Amino acid sequence: MSINLCLIYFLPIRRFKCSFFLQHKPYRVLTLSILLGIFGTTLFDLVSVLYAATFPNPELAVGLASLITSLPYVFDFIVGYVSDRASNSFKAMKLVRWLQMSLYVFFGVLTLLKPSWWVFVLVLAINFMSDIIGNYTAYLNLSLNRRVVDEENFSLAISFRKGMSNIVTLAGKSVGVMLIALLAHNYFLFALINVLVFLASYLVLRRGRKLFDHLDEPIPESKEQQAESLKALICQFVRDTITNFTFLKSQSSIFNLVMIYSSMNLLSSAMATLLMIYLLSVKELQLGSYAVTITVFESIELVAFFLGSLFPFDFYRKWSIRSNLLFENSLALLMIISIFVWHNPIVLFTLLFLSSYATAISNPKSDTIVIFSIVEERQNAVFSIFSTIVTATVPLGAAVILALNQSLGATWSWTLLAFLAVFNIGYTCFWKEETRAVS
Repeated sequence: MSINLCLIYFLPIRRFKCSFFLQHKPYRVLTLSILLGIFGTTLFDLVSVLYAATFPNPELAVGLASLITSLPYVFDFIVGYVSDRASNSFKAMKLVRWLQMSLYVFFGVLTLLKPSWWVFVLVLAINFMSDIIGNYTAYLNLSLNRRVVDEENFSLAISFRKGMSNIVTLAGKSVGVMLIALLAHNYFLFALINVLVFLASYLVLRRGRKLFDHLDEPIPESKEQQAESLKALICQFVRDTITNFTFLKSQSSIFNLVMIYSSMNLLSSAMATLLMIYLLSVKELQLGSYAVTITVFESIELVAFFLGSLFPFDFYRKWSIRSNLLFENSLALLMIISIFVWHNPIVLFTLLFLSSYATAISNPKSDTIVIFSIVEERQNAVFSIFSTIVTATVPLGAAVILALNQSLGATWSWTLLAFLAVFNIGYTCFWKEETRAVS
């Protein structure tokens, strides 16, 4: 579960057109396949956390499961590179679906074994591979959409797909909770149902394969060329990151903004991981069961982001970015207090909704500040380093809080997060906003 992560963006769906989806067959095939894949991945992400809660040390297991789900972000640039080198993107998508089915069959077999740490390590590996493969599929899908959808309708097509993805993600969480309850926590049967979901995704691709036969594929590189290209990409990535970071550091106002968001993401991911662990022992915060509680929390966050993008309050949008960030960090502090002191789920629900709603409004504003504060030729570089730093803080926050919780316990962990929230508030107060373009 992620709380208030700045990486998440919701596009307004008021411009979505179902007619394009119904009339454009290649696009419809790709969209149906990716939506089924997202549904299956959502189911697996949920069940992996619930399964972790059944192990001898559930707090450590749940924390590790949460950490593993955030790690794939770090490898996103490599996944994007590999997808660009696919000799046949459509064929690669079909093969990936078979690989995903195999992974979930393997997971189902593992659930039949007696819970042990070596079993759990394998489950974590499956979870990591599943997320990496899901990201790889998304890149392949995007590449194919670029080739079958004309430029005029491309933005509309991607917006529709993203909007439907958000809906499917929300539905997947609810369906997952109901399924696991109906199956009496039979994870083997749950895994088989997930396999059927990805089989359906594969069959959609197979049935529509003739629609993509005309596409010209790039000449594949040799294995030696691919290895050399990947090495060059990593080296270039490191060099560009250092160069862009140096440039960004010289621009104090924008650099401070990056640091604020990075610290907020660190706090957000740490809060999300610790909350998932904390819910195991604090029954006052649970709504019937652990699974239902997690689903409700994530659903509230998703809906709030959705509504914040569609129906933003003008008075909050007109605030300065400093005021926005002060408000959101204050909400984070109140959430920590409500979680650790009040033990009132209604209060926590309200604060989570407000925080997610506010973040959906302020995220585009921060993008605008960066765009108009950096000269055009440096904009991509700034966004690149911004993305790198922000992405790195997500697994870092989860890893740090997991280590703290294991060594110091929940009390000290929540206390340290409260101090981090206070630090963020103070840092934001002393940040000097600038909007002029710098070279």
